[in-house]
Amino acid sequence: MQKYSIILSITFVFFVGLWCGIMSVVYFEGLSGHYKLDVLLKIFGTFLMFGVACIAARINYNNLKWQKQSRVWEINKGILLELLPLLKTAISETEKALQNELNSMPPSGYEDEWEEPESIKVDWSFTPKLDDNLTKVKLIYQPFLSKKFIDSIDKFLEENSRINEEGWINGPDPMLYDDSILNYKILKDEAKQFCMKVAGIYDFHTKDLIGF
Repeated sequence: MQKYSIILSITFVFFVGLWCGIMSVVYFEGLSGHYKLDVLLKIFGTFLMFGVACIAARINYNNLKWQKQSRVWEINKGILLELLPLLKTAISETEKALQNELNSMPPSGYEDEWEEPESIKVDWSFTPKLDDNLTKVKLIYQPFLSKKFIDSIDKFLEENSRINEEGWINGPDPMLYDDSILNYKILKDEAKQFCMKVAGIYDFHTKDLIGF
């Protein structure tokens, strides 16, 4: 919204400056008798009115667009602001699980002397909450979300299903934890981008969503 305001301000200044320049030329040329001043005034007055009408139409368009985005945000903000912290937690806890798995692997050549370090506690309670959140998004909120965001959720669920299936078959694997972390990060980035687009609540210095 701020970007549009700057553009509109520049456009308005441009039209005012252009009109003032033209009127100066008309005034001095009219005094010298080269043009009929009243005719030129009417022409350029019409031109000015056209410019003002264009600016007004642009302002109205921006307002309507912003109102639509605001309605979309009001509908979705609850479920989205619940999803983002869950994905942040999922990344953090899965990274702990990855670290535990790496710590359980003794260095080559030191198997007899190696002692496994104490494992880091991993809280998997986010999993049913995240599943429930994504189910609600798909079943209830889908009509109010962008196709790109819905597609990203579908890709996430597909990849998550593959990771879980391979994990059940082959057991814990650092590569699967890496894949899972990447999968969470991709969906988190897509969710942040969608929130930034419809709400505009981002840090203008970092261009990132505040708090996430």
